[in-house]
Amino acid sequence: DEVLRGKGAMIIKTVQQVSIALIYGGIYQLGDNQASIMDRIGLLSLIVIGATNMATAGTIRSFPREKAIVAGEIADKLYGTLPYFLAKAISEIPLIGLFQAIFSSIIYPLTGLQKGKFKTFLGLTTLHTVMAEAAGLVIGA
Repeated sequence: DEVLRGKGAMIIKTVQQVSIALIYGGIYQLGDNQASIMDRIGLLSLIVIGATNMATAGTIRSFPREKAIVAGEIADKLYGTLPYFLAKAISEIPLIGLFQAIFSSIIYPLTGLQKGKFKTFLGLTTLHTVMAEAAGLVIGA
């Protein structure tokens, strides 16, 4: 994968995840009371919107470079569109999981999200980012 080969891209994505987690963590300090429900909704909305924008934009920017190669291989009947799409989405899961683990391990304790639900939070944010990257593939095509 292009991201795995590009150390610069890995560093930038890591800095990006850490920075956003620190910014969100500085803004939101959630409590365990009824009054913090709106803050919790605001934080979770920011996380979802930010992850969607980053994942979709990154995929849309990188896909045009791959498109010529993929189009040639599909024309040569090496594989179809669906297998390419699925393989591309699945191959991104380890890196998405890594970046989401970095982001989540910072933001979760900083903001005071519900104790004992970290694995659920990490799983849902990872699945959401996989979906957003897949949507970026569809849009970029």
